[in-house]
Amino acid sequence: MGSSPNWKAFFAAIASTDSLTLDERIELAKPVIAAVDGTLDGLLSAPNSSSKVYKALDIAYLNTTIQSLEAGKPEAYRTLVALNDVLTASTPRFAWCLVEHSFLNALVRLHQRVAKMDDPVAQAAVLVLCSITLLAGHAAGDNLEAVASRPEVCELVISQLIYLAVTPAVLLTAGGLGTAARCIQMCWELTRHPTPHCKGFRELLQRTDLAARLLVIATVAASGSPAAAAGAAEAAAGGEAASAAALVSAMASLEAGAGKAATGATSAAGASDGSSAGGPDDLFEERLALAAQATSLVANLAGLGTRGLELSAAGLAPQRAWLLRPGTLGLLRPVLDGLADGLAELRRRMEANASGSGSDSSSGSGEAERQEREKARLQALGPYGDLRPSTVSRRRLLDQAEGAVRNLLFLLGLPTVVMGSSEEDVVEACGFVIRHAFGMFTEGYVDTMRALRAAVAEPSAAASTSGRGAAFTSPYPGDYADFFRAFAGHVETVAPALGVQLEDWGVRFTGEQAARDLPTMQVGDGVDARIAQSWLKGQIQEIINWGHSVLNLVRMADQAKMSPQQRQQAQQQLQQQQAQQQAFPPVAAPHAYGGAAVSGGGSNCASCGAAPPAGNPPFQHCGKCRTVRYCSRACQVAHWPQHKPVCKPAAPAATADAASTPTPATAR
Repeated sequence: MGSSPNWKAFFAAIASTDSLTLDERIELAKPVIAAVDGTLDGLLSAPNSSSKVYKALDIAYLNTTIQSLEAGKPEAYRTLVALNDVLTASTPRFAWCLVEHSFLNALVRLHQRVAKMDDPVAQAAVLVLCSITLLAGHAAGDNLEAVASRPEVCELVISQLIYLAVTPAVLLTAGGLGTAARCIQMCWELTRHPTPHCKGFRELLQRTDLAARLLVIATVAASGSPAAAAGAAEAAAGGEAASAAALVSAMASLEAGAGKAATGATSAAGASDGSSAGGPDDLFEERLALAAQATSLVANLAGLGTRGLELSAAGLAPQRAWLLRPGTLGLLRPVLDGLADGLAELRRRMEANASGSGSDSSSGSGEAERQEREKARLQALGPYGDLRPSTVSRRRLLDQAEGAVRNLLFLLGLPTVVMGSSEEDVVEACGFVIRHAFGMFTEGYVDTMRALRAAVAEPSAAASTSGRGAAFTSPYPGDYADFFRAFAGHVETVAPALGVQLEDWGVRFTGEQAARDLPTMQVGDGVDARIAQSWLKGQIQEIINWGHSVLNLVRMADQAKMSPQQRQQAQQQLQQQQAQQQAFPPVAAPHAYGGAAVSGGGSNCASCGAAPPAGNPPFQHCGKCRTVRYCSRACQVAHWPQHKPVCKPAAPAATADAASTPTPATAR
């Protein structure tokens, strides 16, 4: 077994020098890193107890050192950063040992004692906490129960995010962006697994409505303006002056006997010493990455990250309820606007970089200039540059931003899929679609979708009419451009179709409706409520068709990231579906609601005309006449007014078969 790491000498050397580069710090840390790895390797080769590990790694000295650090002291900041260097360069087992021996508690107590969340020492404590969490999870096979089971750690992460949401000036500094990114990454990792404490942490995030705060963070990060937080924060608070401390107080219910809430949140309103401020004006790529991270976590918390998401009226009920909450649509729109602008700017930068690299690639001067710019940029960050967010390649950033937009579009569109096992379910779901589309229209989503389409326009497209820049000169380098354009066109069709007419009629929805009927409405002068209700009921088939369109859009997005082999398989399935449609061509018939062509005795759905997916069982017959098929109970209910006059009991032999045939299953 190797000798114990000499933490005292290492920290003394680090504290005595205030201008070390990362390479110089790593050189100083090499003896400690070697001692940590050698000690753990030796302990693994022989039976040992927890106390032996604690003593061999001298974790007691680490605890004492962390407890002695003081806020605002450069030496304290450098000590934490040096410890993080050792963590990231040594075996992940070291981080797991620190978790086992309650080192996280020392970091939490330091964070509370500093009591100023924009202090570099507090932000450095978050840096070390994030490194330990991620590395310990890696060492334990992605099992983060040991971290999620500690309420004080969960409280620190949530209170830090709430503070950054209500102090956008701090958020937009390099340290604020980095701290927010680390807290979001910890939340993501701690909610990924269906283990008891991870599920409890996820429920805690939902109870404290952290999604609303994350949307404020994403809006500020995407826009780069502190002023963008004003309207978003008001919507997030539901019109009330909710303070960060009030939300943090809800965390005490995580477990019986949970620790006190982080004291730093109580002084968040006055915490700003400017020490982490200062840095380059251009943090665009870091801001875009943070906006993408926050947005994807919001989609996860809103239900898209749930394993086994059920595409049914009951399965999509949580997403529907969340979207119809007052203020939710208003919070999502500026995030989409900012991400659309971010994609356009990133595309311009990628084009400029491609054209520049082509002219000087032979001499290598382009890479040298890039390194010089990066060096100057890091110097501009000042003495606390280690708090900046991790940098990623522009191609990776493009994937992150596109993925965030995809998640938001799914979040907006997937609950409009109308499915159910009863007529009441279908009517209730249609009511949601009407309210949701009306909300998207009144919140200005049509303009937002036009901006999104402009951001991924084809090279030959005209200049954007929304004032977001001229047409691009080369094809969009992302994977989801076709999906973005298709989804944006879908929203531009659906939202005005309901919104414009309801606006013209003066119809106003009174709020959330619990009844299993179309929404109770407050109608303006000159419009008969019965006429309005009749018009809404007449849209049921059209709404069901929109639901099928959303499912097709989801499949389109899924195919965007497929490998060539997967794309070929998908193409073969499509060809099989087309062959089936040719074998059983749909018979055109009048349709009272303007839906798709109706099929007779073929295999297609008699309501919407959809063909059964290749390799799957055929759609189920009408249980009475067995002359038509339906893809779902929703389509059967919607088509019943047209089918009822011609629906006659089947012959006796067919009736016997029908007894053993299940009713039309809900589409998946």
